[in-house]
Formats: sequence, structure tokens, C-alpha cells
Amino acid sequence: MAELGVLFSIFVGLAVLAVVIAGPVILLVFLLKSMGGGTGSWTRLQQVYATNDPPRGDVRSWQSVRVGSVNYNNIATLGIAEEGLYVSIWRSTALVPWNEFHGQDGTTLTVGNPPVATIRLSRAVLEALRNRLPQQAPVIE
Repeated sequence: MAELGVLFSIFVGLAVLAVVIAGPVILLVFLLKSMGGGTGSWTRLQQVYATNDPPRGDVRSWQSVRVGSVNYNNIATLGIAEEGLYVSIWRSTALVPWNEFHGQDGTTLTVGNPPVATIRLSRAVLEALRNRLPQQAPVIE
């Protein structure tokens, strides 16, 4: 009977250990995928529209943007220029030409056709670039 109690204790201990190890690993994988894995992410936007040029034009530092489902609060630098919208996050810069914006839903812009990403901007930034957006970018309010 004592052996059964020892075996049960070992089983419970192993189960707890598995949860303690697997739980954080699963959480880490989920967080990493949500920050850059799928369509609409900063990673995808940067792959398609990468540039080595720093943001230029009407440059606005310490901006908050949302790319896909991830918020980048007060860490983005935006440049509103003749050639397009520069978006710089973490020393990586993307230059999205104006003709790549294909839709707008409130303050969220759709980039690419087929869509590469969505970018949500502040109303102040959106107002500053409104005249540069192509006519085919319908506003959905």
C-alpha cells in the first residue's frame, strides 16, 4: 500500500513539473507568434516595404501605431514624404508608397493588394497625410 502512495506522489510531481515547464513555453510561443508571425504584422510589412533610408519629410517621433494586432506605443517614428509613408520601429524602417494604401476604416489603413498589413494611426497623423492617400482608398466610418 505504501508503494502505491509513493507512485501516486511521483505521478503528481511529474504532472506538476510538466505544467510548470510547458505552460511558460506555450505562452512564449503564443506571444512571439502574435507579435510577428502572421499577415498584417510588422515583420511582414518590413519584409515587403523595407528601406535603408531613415524617415524623411514631415518626421514625427515617439508616435503610437498599431500594425496588425500589435500596438507600438510611443516607439514609432513616422515620416510623411513625397514618396510615401515611412514607418520606423526598432531601427527597422519600411517605406510604404502612397499607391499601396487600398482602404481605410476609421483610423486604420490597409496596405497592399492583396493586403500585407493594416496600420492604425492617430487622428493627427492621419489628418496630416489625408491629401496624399489615393482616391481609391475609401473611407469607412
